[in-house]
This record gives sequence, C-alpha cells and structure tokens, in this order.
Amino acid sequence: MKIKVLHIIDVYLPETMIWLEKLMLLSTDIYEHHIHTDYLIRKVNSEFVQTNHNQITVAYPINTFDKISNKIRQFLKPNEVLNYIRVHDIDILHVHFGHLALDYFDTIRNLKIPSVISFYGFDYERLPYLYPKIKLKYEALGRLGCFFIVEGNYSKNLLHSYGITKERIKIVHMLYAHQYAFVQQSLARPIRFVQVATYTEKKGQDIFLEAIKTIDKPNLVVDFYGEIANQQYYNKLQNLSKNLKHVQIRFHSKISFEQYKLILQQSDIAVNLSRRSKEFDTEGGCPVFVKDALWFGKPVFSTDHCDIPEIVVHGLNGWIAKEDSVESASQVLSQILNLSENEYRSYATNALMSVNCNAKGQITLSDIIACYNSMIR
Repeated sequence: MKIKVLHIIDVYLPETMIWLEKLMLLSTDIYEHHIHTDYLIRKVNSEFVQTNHNQITVAYPINTFDKISNKIRQFLKPNEVLNYIRVHDIDILHVHFGHLALDYFDTIRNLKIPSVISFYGFDYERLPYLYPKIKLKYEALGRLGCFFIVEGNYSKNLLHSYGITKERIKIVHMLYAHQYAFVQQSLARPIRFVQVATYTEKKGQDIFLEAIKTIDKPNLVVDFYGEIANQQYYNKLQNLSKNLKHVQIRFHSKISFEQYKLILQQSDIAVNLSRRSKEFDTEGGCPVFVKDALWFGKPVFSTDHCDIPEIVVHGLNGWIAKEDSVESASQVLSQILNLSENEYRSYATNALMSVNCNAKGQITLSDIIACYNSMIR
C-alpha cells in the first residue's frame, strides 16, 4: 500500500511553479499524493487526488474577489484539513512555503502524523526580515516536531540560525530530467547571452548592464525575457541599455515554455547575476532558469548568492561573480568574452553533465524518499 501524503499549496499551479508538480510526479509509484489548495488555476493532475472535487478554477493573476472569498474561508480551512487527514488516513503532511505553514500552525500542533515544510526563499529570508517575530514561529514549528526542506547548505544554515536543529532540516535538490536532447553548437560571435527572469532587483539585470558598460567594445548580444515586477526598476534597465554602444540589448515579455526551450537552445551563455535586494528579496536556493540552462548545455554566468554555488561551479560549468558587485561581474565578463572555441565546448559539456547525471540518477527522488523515511521513523 502506498504512503499517503497531503500537500498544502496556496496556488495550484501556474506555469512558473511546474517544478512543484514535477517533484510529486517523480514518486507516484511510492506515494499517493493528495492536493489541498487555496486557489485552483488549472485542474489537478490525474496522478494526484484533489481534496475538494467541487473546487472551481480561477484566473491567474488572482483577482480581488477571489482573494476576499479565500479570506472568508480562512477560519474553516484548518478544520477541513484535519478532517481530511482523519477520514483518508493520511500518513504525512507536506506544506509548501513557510508562510502557509504559519496559517496552519494550530492544525500542525493538533496532528498525530509527521509534518514537513518546504522553504523556497521569500518565506525564510525576506519575510523574517519584514516581520522578525516569524523566526520565533518557525522555531516553534521545529519544537512541535516539524521537518524542513531546503535546496542547499546556505538555506540550511540560515534556518538553523533561527533555532531549528540541523537534524530536522533536509536538503532536496530540485533537479529534473527533461525530454529534449542536447545539441552541441559552436560559440557565436557576437556571443549570445540570455536571461529568462522577472524584471526585478534580485535578478541582477542592472548589474550585468553596468558590467557591460565597463568593457571596451564588448562583442555580445543580450536578450532579456520576463514579466515586469517593478516598473521603476524596468525603466532603469531601459535607460542603462540606451547608454551602451556596440552591443544589442533586447527586452522581451514573458514567453511560453515551448519558446523558452527554443531560446535556450539558440543561446550561448545563460546569465543570472542574482543578489539580495534592498527589501531583502532573495532567490532562496537556486533559480530554476539556471538549472534548466545547464541541462541544455549552456554555461551559466551567475553569483555566489544563496545556494547557486552548489549548482554552478566557477571554472567548470560556468562562472561565479561576487554578489552585487559590478567590478567582479566586469572581471568575469572579460574572461567570458575571450573564450576560445575549445574552452567553450568544455564548459558546455560540463554544464550538461553536471545536471544530467544527477537528474537522470534521480537525486531529487532519493532526497525526498530519505526525507519522508526519516520522518516516519
């Protein structure tokens, strides 16, 4: 008989969170996944059990009416979850995002089954920065017996600093095998850089543009793709690009997943100079874009931010600059622009292998099984 896991998710599942669905799909032979969600954007995958079959889908982004309706239901949801766990003999509760776990604090306290909370960035760094007392609530969840999932050692040490014992913090590497094949290509001149990310400060597009400005006649093309999260920041990027000569800087809107795959295949180098924003917004772990680029055999130019250095290894499958440093980014960019064809091919091969071996070796599945088993024990 399969072990039953109830997943609590606030939104199921816009395209930007497809990695979460993949995490569950890896283990359907072992676990029976039940989905409880506040907002249903599309129907739950047929491999999973939906807790509320009458739940209607809502548009994304979520409108004000649906948010108000959800707030009204806020007081009923904890009892709904407790009753569901009892009626369906759920073995494990898995809450995705720390702030959602706080909404179910009393539910977790009253449970007779083990609980685990996955943290993804905003919930364990920016949120405690804005509301410091949240650290105490996370510590209290640890004392209740909760386990915690993060992506790497930076994240693990951060949670530990909040008073959570390291034995209860488990690392799950979010690496997935894809169906498309790697095609080795020659290094283009000008070198084609690409970044697919929201236009927001933590993604570091401005640091990259500032670094380009320091290079004498840089032979490169840059394509940015994404949603505008901060109009003022986006305007800053536009102004920076206007002052750059001898280069092509192109800004694009959000793209579909099919376009995303083609764009990655046609680029030379992925860039994502992540950093901590003024409001303490961070990546929390390693961006999905970085891992996808490596799967396509694209070397990555990134920073020593959060858990990124555990995925991107300087001099092997990419380059690491110091976070939030134009000078460091400029030095690394100079190295990249002087790459030989053979050097590029070596980086590209290493990029592919660094993710491919771990993903095909089911490292993510092994991590989640180890986590659940330690909880059940």
